[in-house]
Amino acid sequence: MSSLRRKGIRRGPIAGLLAILVSSPPSAAEPPYQVELFTTSAHQTPMHHDAAGQDFQLTVYYLDGLAQLNATLSHQLPPSPAKAKATAAARLGALTQSQQAQLQTTAMGLLAARRYGLQRYPAIVINGEAVTYGFTDPVKAIDRYKAWRARERS
Repeated sequence: MSSLRRKGIRRGPIAGLLAILVSSPPSAAEPPYQVELFTTSAHQTPMHHDAAGQDFQLTVYYLDGLAQLNATLSHQLPPSPAKAKATAAARLGALTQSQQAQLQTTAMGLLAARRYGLQRYPAIVINGEAVTYGFTDPVKAIDRYKAWRARERS
């Protein structure tokens, strides 16, 4: 706090409230499991988000989204390079907000997969600390995660 006063910054009630909010544990409304599913459109993904009494937040990353976009943009392009470039640019500019959001999610998924060091897919990452490979069901992944944590504690 002395460094704050030296710089002429006063610590008031708002700063104190912000400090409490930032350091507070997650609220009870926040799910205990953050599940990230890394897959491609070739693998079936679960349609449930709260199955069998599980409480989790599921984020699905389709890692082949860029390849799908490339196929869409390059479908039946004219043989002339200049015309093909113009056509692809027009198609790119005509992407819907939903398509742009999917593209952004794919890019975030690719970055996260690299950050986690994922070797193959499908893969499920739970709470940023545990990876399971080979299936897309978050309930099964959470069950394995719970069993792993129980073994770690004993």
